[in-house]
Amino acid sequence: MTPAGWYRDPFGDPGLLRWWDGYQWTQNTHPLGGDPQASWDGASPAGPPPGTGGPAPQEGAEPGAGGPATRAWGDPGAGGPATQAWGDTPPTWGETNPGAPGAWPEAGPGAAPAWSETGPGAAPAWPGTGPGQAVPSAWSPPGPPAPGSRNRLPLLIGGGAAAVIIITVVAVLLATNVFGGGNDKSGRSPVVATLTDSQAGISYPRLGGGWRADTVTATGGLGRLGFDQGETAIVMANFQNGQPYVASAYSGVNTDTTSTSMEAKAKALFVALEPSAYPAHTYQILSSAAQSVGGHQGWLLKMRLTFPQAKSQGWNFRAETTAIMMVDRGNGQAPAEFYVSIPDSHKHQGDLDLLLTSLKVS
Repeated sequence: MTPAGWYRDPFGDPGLLRWWDGYQWTQNTHPLGGDPQASWDGASPAGPPPGTGGPAPQEGAEPGAGGPATRAWGDPGAGGPATQAWGDTPPTWGETNPGAPGAWPEAGPGAAPAWSETGPGAAPAWPGTGPGQAVPSAWSPPGPPAPGSRNRLPLLIGGGAAAVIIITVVAVLLATNVFGGGNDKSGRSPVVATLTDSQAGISYPRLGGGWRADTVTATGGLGRLGFDQGETAIVMANFQNGQPYVASAYSGVNTDTTSTSMEAKAKALFVALEPSAYPAHTYQILSSAAQSVGGHQGWLLKMRLTFPQAKSQGWNFRAETTAIMMVDRGNGQAPAEFYVSIPDSHKHQGDLDLLLTSLKVS
């Protein structure tokens, strides 16, 4: 701890001395070379400020220069301060007497110790105003950010919101297949009614969203294979010779009245449909297995057709999934037949499963 005394003003005035009371700077000053007592407000005619316990400095004295210094150890102001000689020069700032607790780094001249007002109207010293310390930069009031230091937070938030909106819009467009021709495996057309085939004794969903009921004549290609009603949805308007290519679902009664298995009947029906229903293709059987429909025995044949020439011909489809369901009607009758075929460019690929799983025996 630095001894009390008069030292050069640490707050920047070279012609002024300020009183250090051993713990902090006070508001008591006097001109360099003048009478210290004249600057002490309300002090006695001689001596330092009351209770400071230190001698008046020599003219122009600074810490660390000049004759012996004293350090107060006793009770200031009681019969004269008890002093202890500490060498020929005052201690270095921050140095403590032997055995005493270390001084705070800010204590003493050369640094501005934390202190509150010690006199009327006095203002606390700003940090860094002691000798050898840099003067802090001038305070400036809050205002808009300087050029080049724009706040990017609003931009980041705005950009994030825009990205979320774009992703949402794209997701909706994909979900509704606005772009067309996609492979939406879960999308389904709305069910607007029920188609009941009274001859076959089965019923299935009447689909909306582009699907239209189709009339089947008994003498037409489908009629000769036992189909009597159905529905279609155009997937390519001008396929060949101005005719459309469609997704389709048809029902009827199978024309094979023999005792052959329903699996054999399903495969025979597909072979009969191939020449007129599809352009040149290859196919793969996806499944061929027994399947119950409303408590009645049935058989489901599912196939995948591929059209190698589709790209060179400019068709908007490359493959098609076909399913044929046979349903036993009992009493030795020919089975009911249900045929569904969905090209891969159809907007709602989920329609195949929707029709098959919704098939009922009426």
